[in-house]
Amino acid sequence: MSEPGSTAPQSKLKSTLFRMVTWLLAAGCFYLVFTRIEASAARDGLTTLEYLSNFFRDADWSMWLALMIPYSLFFFLVDSHATWRAIRWFNTPEIKLTNVLPIRASAYILSLVNEQVGKGAMSLYLLRRYDVPGWKAVSTMVLLGIVEIYQLLIFSAIGVALYFDLVQEACG
Repeated sequence: MSEPGSTAPQSKLKSTLFRMVTWLLAAGCFYLVFTRIEASAARDGLTTLEYLSNFFRDADWSMWLALMIPYSLFFFLVDSHATWRAIRWFNTPEIKLTNVLPIRASAYILSLVNEQVGKGAMSLYLLRRYDVPGWKAVSTMVLLGIVEIYQLLIFSAIGVALYFDLVQEACG
């Protein structure tokens, strides 16, 4: 039989190992992106910094902002509405959409650090404000996360189907 304190070192080792693997994967992704950018820059006879400078300089920022600002507001409203509906269906029918908007906006900000932190904050809000048990709130947030993943997969599949030639060109 193991001693009562023996699980703590194993747990800490697993946590440290998980962090190391996560950082290694992130570094590998950045390395892969950098080598792709470097190869594209070399094809154009530029340094990586010159290539990136040209890329961002040549972007039509006013058109991008004119497209992204309304889209972001629209997406925020649709996403908040979907969150509100899920919370009403599964957790508390008395919550109003106007109460969900600020917590969803806060969750977006927290999601810059980690998406699960944002969902955890929404669960904590539901617990403190509406006495929704943590397991119910978290299960609703997990459902919303699954829906978000499938939404991204569907939109990505549509984009690839519509612009398959561009995808092949970008990968080649």
